[in-house]
Amino acid sequence: MARVVDGISKTYKEVGARIAPVDLGRLAARIANDIVAVSDGPDDWPGALKMALRTLARDLRATPVESNSTKRSA
Repeated sequence: MARVVDGISKTYKEVGARIAPVDLGRLAARIANDIVAVSDGPDDWPGALKMALRTLARDLRATPVESNSTKRSA
């Protein structure tokens, strides 16, 4: 679980995004559960984690960043 949390934190940092601690915990639990569900055993977990983190990074980069351009100036 520690590797999952570290990987998520590093991924968010690499893409310049932030994640709240409570959301980090929830995401880590979800990813860990997904890894166990799709893997044949502990030997597959590092590779599955690497794939999950790549997918997370891709999804984070694809998410549009909110801009303040829609705000009207005073």
